[in-house]
Amino acid sequence: MKRALAAVLVSAVVLGALVFVLADLETIRDVLESVRLADLALAFGIYLCAYLGRLIRFAALLGVPPARLGRLLHVSVVHAAAVRVMPARSGEVLFPVLAARELHVDAGDGVAMLVLSRLFDFLGLVLFFVCALLFAGSHAEWMGAAALPAGIGLALLLVLLLIRFTFFVRLGQRLAERIAAGRLGRFGPVRKVAEAASQGTEAAIRATTPARLLAGLLGTVLVWIGIFGCFWALMRPEGLDPISVVLGATAGALAGALPINGIGAFGSHEAGWTLGFTLLGLSGARALATGLMTNVVTSLFALALGGLSLLLYPLLRCRESADPGQDHGPG
Repeated sequence: MKRALAAVLVSAVVLGALVFVLADLETIRDVLESVRLADLALAFGIYLCAYLGRLIRFAALLGVPPARLGRLLHVSVVHAAAVRVMPARSGEVLFPVLAARELHVDAGDGVAMLVLSRLFDFLGLVLFFVCALLFAGSHAEWMGAAALPAGIGLALLLVLLLIRFTFFVRLGQRLAERIAAGRLGRFGPVRKVAEAASQGTEAAIRATTPARLLAGLLGTVLVWIGIFGCFWALMRPEGLDPISVVLGATAGALAGALPINGIGAFGSHEAGWTLGFTLLGLSGARALATGLMTNVVTSLFALALGGLSLLLYPLLRCRESADPGQDHGPG
């Protein structure tokens, strides 16, 4: 609780400082008025690709059968909305809880798959950034000569980590087993956490078969196409091409993923976004205004989809009740 409050406070201070130094009401109003209904519709349509990508990735990593894809989609959509409204990314804890309730997935397995999916997200972000640098030309001059080699090196390191993922997971499993068997294991909560972590490592190892990793990578590509494509659609009035949007938005995506942000990543997203697009040539006021706009719009998208999923959930349960021959999970 204290950590969440601290994250909200830090984000509020960062956002307040940005608004105080850079904000211009005329620029904010101009940015909001420049976004047309067609841009919003296009952004929402592309944004749905991110949800399709998450569905494919979680289905592959968890080994979810087709009969439970409806429940998995519900879990994924509600989880995404929770991450938006809960501070310090504390909404992440909802995924293993919902997965256990709706999919019969053990909590340790859910946590392991969530960590693995976040590793995929980081790898996808780096790969998109490196590809943008390769095709950026003069746009990437501000990155410096070392940016491209560093990005490629980081991407290769992440790929190696995935390839050797089983090795690192086994190390974590042995550590968890030692903790459970040692003095700390005498404390009930510590022993339960260590046992869950040990169990989750087995799920992570099962998920790292070549076919599942390939499906996870495909899902991750769709996730970032959905996110960056949505940003591009919203930034169309600024006249920026997709490559520039990827370059500028990467800093915002990285900042928004940190566990120090407040509700909806407000503050950290705007700080990274403003930095990235200012370096690309936008004025500080316009970069901040577009960062606020994209964060508000994508938050509304996520909350609307989460609310819709909760409203439609009873219909999903009714459909499953009408087909008792299928194993849909707990009732």
